[in-house]
Amino acid sequence: MTANTIDEDIKAVYGQFLMKGDFLGRPASVVAGLRYEKTEVKALALQSVPTAIVWTADNDFTTTFGSGISTVSGKASYSNWLPNLDFTWNVRDDVIARASFSKTLSRPSYGNMYATTTVNTPPRPTLNGTNPTASSGNPGLLPLVSSNVDFSVEWYYAKDSYVSLGFYNKDVDNFVGTGRVQTTQFGLRDPTSGKSGSRSGTAASLLGSINQSTTDVNLFTMTALLIKNNGNQAAAKSEYQSHQDAQGNLQQSFVDSTLAAYDITADANDPLFTFDTNIPVNNKTANLHGIELAFQHFFGDTGFGLWVS
Repeated sequence: MTANTIDEDIKAVYGQFLMKGDFLGRPASVVAGLRYEKTEVKALALQSVPTAIVWTADNDFTTTFGSGISTVSGKASYSNWLPNLDFTWNVRDDVIARASFSKTLSRPSYGNMYATTTVNTPPRPTLNGTNPTASSGNPGLLPLVSSNVDFSVEWYYAKDSYVSLGFYNKDVDNFVGTGRVQTTQFGLRDPTSGKSGSRSGTAASLLGSINQSTTDVNLFTMTALLIKNNGNQAAAKSEYQSHQDAQGNLQQSFVDSTLAAYDITADANDPLFTFDTNIPVNNKTANLHGIELAFQHFFGDTGFGLWVS
């Protein structure tokens, strides 16, 4: 079960300046504005929280969950200065030139900002080179910010009729992509790490002492035998060796019975799992530019006209 909420608190202040006059003897005007925004984001998720990833067989795992619902949260803040400048010049009575610069923003989608975190079990023991994966939203995503430049010239050749030609350029930052970070999650511990001092670490050492590789099957079996023999290394190694065939391989019937008999849950000697966690990140930019041609013509006072862009 999951439930997500996003709370955005936006504080803003805006000022504007208007000036009218002449430029090269023709009427002109300038409008300048500046907006400052401060945004604080709080993400809250109610979800079932995993309590353990249990090693159930050589390369099989299962996740256990607590009986209740817990709160997962995250918060972030960002601020933006958003200027705007517009210049208009009547080049002739029937020709107007315009130029403008602005910075605008578009906030990230809520779905990418949720605090809900999902963890997956590893495909095999982490000692053998694989980490489990996880996915999470990112409340710290920044908004898309676009720097915009526009130029246009309009010729009003008749009443309510004109032809215009414009050019625009937009430099956009903070498009959302997917990033991967290595993190721990929910205090979940790894019973398969092979770390010194852990049961799997002791099992890996015992396997090395009898020229056995740390395959998924061998590692699980020796770790289970350590648990069965209450940490007695000599007894675990002896029992393991007693079920080897002439080629040094474990008897399949013994493997099957051991896999069925034991599920291994991490203890305090096991390190935390390291999850390869996929999260939305701001990692892409884009440039958009082009030319716009527009035409509008009204047929006298008929109320009918044609517009093309």
